[in-house]
Amino acid sequence: MNANLYNVNFQQIEIFLWAAEYESFTKAALQMNMTQSAISKSIAKLEKDLELQLFIRNFRELTLTSAGRDLQGMLKKYTKNLSSDYERLLNKCRKADDQIRIGTADTTDLNTYFWPLINSISGEHPQYRFDMESDGMGKLIEKLTEGQLDLIFIPDFMKYKLNDLGLMWKYAAKDNVQLLVSADDPLAGREITLDSIKDRKIVLLDEGHYPENVKAVRELFEAEGHTLKSSERRFRTPEGIETFYQPSDGILLTDNFFKFDNPRHRFVRVPLKGYENGIICAWSPANVSKALQNILKMIRC
Repeated sequence: MNANLYNVNFQQIEIFLWAAEYESFTKAALQMNMTQSAISKSIAKLEKDLELQLFIRNFRELTLTSAGRDLQGMLKKYTKNLSSDYERLLNKCRKADDQIRIGTADTTDLNTYFWPLINSISGEHPQYRFDMESDGMGKLIEKLTEGQLDLIFIPDFMKYKLNDLGLMWKYAAKDNVQLLVSADDPLAGREITLDSIKDRKIVLLDEGHYPENVKAVRELFEAEGHTLKSSERRFRTPEGIETFYQPSDGILLTDNFFKFDNPRHRFVRVPLKGYENGIICAWSPANVSKALQNILKMIRC
């Protein structure tokens, strides 16, 4: 780019075009809501920066020079294209700002927390459009960090991973910690505390794949001075638990939002008194869209 253009700004260009259109600094000043003196100084600076005489000033008459007319033609075409391109970009961004990309963990029961929230948001903000997908927790976090998703909903033990990645999170749904046991287990139908299960084996996710799950359960026991006794069988994914878990594996500590429908055995959920967990939603601090901020304000737990 020619160095003469470095100091030229959009306001100078607009002032010049109005002055050239009317061949009058007075009329350009009225159009721009500026003083005639400010218009005159801006044109003088533009002429100096471009090293071109753009107007002939004869007492009360103002006339474009040949160079001024050529520049007027160039800039009118340039600003017309720029303005229309900018409007298209602005409309695209406004449309994108009304579109929220959401991911949910595929082992959670959406009817217990997700759809009530989405229906509430849609009622207050009908202009928002939701693109939704379901995936494994690790994949959802990966997509969030890469900017492919705006908001994800996952079990709260994944907060350790979110913190390590510098992602933001808050609770979207919360309830008692739930124990999943066989219907004929002595724990079924009782009020359960951590002391009640301190000697029982606990089913966990594989530490190599989900160290966050192991850490959360271990901290739960250690906070009460107990040593976690984990089951010999570890599951690589929550989907594996949903499909293959059986009572002989041990007690499963879960939340009230875990989607579990294993027809091979009759299971019951028993609340663990005094302890809560649930679903958290996570987002990137770099995402400052107005739509996302409005949605986050509506998520209260």
